Amino acid sequence: MIVERMEALGRLELVRFYLKDIIEHTEYIKWWPLDPKAVLIVSGEVVGCLDLARLDTNDIKISADRVEILLPKPEICYVKVNHKESKVYTISNLSSKPDAEIIDMAYKLAETKIEEGALEMRVLEQTKFNAQVMLKPILETITSKKVYLRFDEE
Repeated sequence: MIVERMEALGRLELVRFYLKDIIEHTEYIKWWPLDPKAVLIVSGEVVGCLDLARLDTNDIKISADRVEILLPKPEICYVKVNHKESKVYTISNLSSKPDAEIIDMAYKLAETKIEEGALEMRVLEQTKFNAQVMLKPILETITSKKVYLRFDEE
């Protein structure tokens, strides 16, 4: 085995949402009388994080009694479908498309739906909240100063 590429990461993962959903994916085929369809029960996760690699010295202001830090905008680090906990509930494929292709498209749709669901459930706001709860006490202990965390809104 060889290392093809190495990348330095600066992401601080602060929250993980575990989600379940029922996804229905239909392939519409003009020339076929019955459209193939897959219904999945999908389990997945979404992780909210801060990319600390985007911080620079201009984002940190230190005075005699306080430290102000402008943190990067929270983002979704990744979305992952858990295939072990997900199930194909039903598939109706009466076309020339193979079952595997329809199921694959349904899983791709599921990944998008899981991300949209996490955004609706305020994963980025929870990421901000967790950053305050986790980082502020550590930084105040290290600096012996009052720490104020703000977020870049871009």
